[in-house]
Amino acid sequence: ITQHSKRILLRAIIPKSTSRVKSTATYAFKNIQYFKGSNPKHQLDLYVQARNFPRKPQPVVIFCHGGSWIRGDRNHPIVPKLYGNVGEALTRDGFVCAVISYRLAPSVKHPEQVRDIARAVEWVQSNARKFGGCPEKIALVGHSAGAHLASLCVADDSFLMEAGASISSVKAFVGMSGIYDFERLASSFPGKLLLEAAFSEEILSSKEASPVHVVRKAIGSNKGHRLPIRNLPVLLISA
Repeated sequence: ITQHSKRILLRAIIPKSTSRVKSTATYAFKNIQYFKGSNPKHQLDLYVQARNFPRKPQPVVIFCHGGSWIRGDRNHPIVPKLYGNVGEALTRDGFVCAVISYRLAPSVKHPEQVRDIARAVEWVQSNARKFGGCPEKIALVGHSAGAHLASLCVADDSFLMEAGASISSVKAFVGMSGIYDFERLASSFPGKLLLEAAFSEEILSSKEASPVHVVRKAIGSNKGHRLPIRNLPVLLISA
């Protein structure tokens, strides 16, 4: 995540009057189960500043990894410390950071992956204060497929509601190299192959997994006022 992106994120979820404390030391809490059961894909790693308690609760970033929906993990298979570096970098700038895993296609079908993201949000809201985080100041950040899944959480409030999460606590969304328009992606042969590897023909034809379609449909049915994304600072990065 670039310095420019971090500055925008900070402005989005931290009031101007709030002072931030920078720290080079980080505590990492690994393999925390955020949903019932013991599936390792329902786990997250939590990064917090190594500072004494009590302290003012810090805003929380939930980071969702990429991998074309069919691969990837919070523990990157090739660069093991990749996402840990993201957590540590954000922690140094005054955030608590949760780097999450979620189940992969084709072993699960849409919208189960989106439900996993929503479940992670609910866990963070319920437990943030234990780790020095503020449950009312959460930013959803995703890369590639993770950006797509996170964007659906803020484009369709039903996922967060179903998980028991408070919609109002999500204060910002950042998508890096995300996929938001399936119709556009499917217009190319490589893009079509990518989508068909992760989504059923039924889902692709209904367009319900395409964030752009979800938003347009809500606006067209006069339900646009219910879109959480309407009230959020949004930063989309392409690289």
